[in-house]
Formats: sequence, structure tokens, C-alpha cells
Amino acid sequence: MGKLYDAFVESTVVMGLLVIMFGATMCYMYATQVPVPDGLIALETLLAGFWLRSKAGVEVRKSIIQDQAATQPPEE
Repeated sequence: MGKLYDAFVESTVVMGLLVIMFGATMCYMYATQVPVPDGLIALETLLAGFWLRSKAGVEVRKSIIQDQAATQPPEE
């Protein structure tokens, strides 16, 4: 449960759901042969790029914290 809460705090889950939601909307529009507006394509691309950058930033922060914890001497 803690990991899910952390993901919501860091917004990777919310952004991921938005990316999936807009992606599914675009796929539905393509499948039903409805013209997809350029704004929707741009929005989906923007959200996907932001989500991937956010996800990478979270992983970098986690690895930095782990490295710092590994290099600190144990407290007595």
C-alpha cells in the first residue's frame, strides 16, 4: 500500500492513467474512422512525454537515496 501511495504522491499513476485514457480515446476514434483532432494528438504526445520524464526522475531520485543510504556508516 505504501508504494501505491508514493506513486500517487509523485503523480506517476495519475499521469499514466491520463496517458492511457487519451490513448484509448485516440484508438477508438481511429477505429471508428472519426477524424482525430490535431490538438488531441498533441495533448497525448505532451502527456506521454511528461509522464516518461516524471517516471525517469522518480527512478533517479530513488537510486540517489539508496546510494546515500549505502554509503553512510551505521548509527550506533
